[in-house]
Amino acid sequence: MSSAFVSFNGNAIKFSRLAAVKQQGWGARLRAARGEKPQQLWSNLLGVSRASWVKYENEETSPNLVLLARIAELSGRTIQWIATGEEPQAGVDYEVLAGCIQAVQEEVPNIDAESKAKLTLVLYKDRMINLQKENRGDETKRGKSSSSAA
Repeated sequence: MSSAFVSFNGNAIKFSRLAAVKQQGWGARLRAARGEKPQQLWSNLLGVSRASWVKYENEETSPNLVLLARIAELSGRTIQWIATGEEPQAGVDYEVLAGCIQAVQEEVPNIDAESKAKLTLVLYKDRMINLQKENRGDETKRGKSSSSAA
């Protein structure tokens, strides 16, 4: 079993390359993220040398987390996909999350950061459950009006 490491502020984050992770290694996913762009153009966009980029694609060295974030941004891929070949399972509704953060900031501005985080998480989960219920209710209403119209 081989592994690769991504460093961020001196801390190493390990990701495994088991059985060519999802049928291809992370170097192949870096090539896929680059797409049809020439290596020189892509490396210029990322602010690295072409030689460094070739080493990344050949899995001779690993990009740091900041560079992975930039690759993800430019390619429209996720860091998780580049590192593992898997897409994140659960998405975050950032609009809902932003609303929860704002509500906590406005309602209880003087509590400690950990309490704010916990409260924000509770509000977010509650809001997402309510949105799911609303969506199911809308689907049920549409189904009833479709069948009554028929």
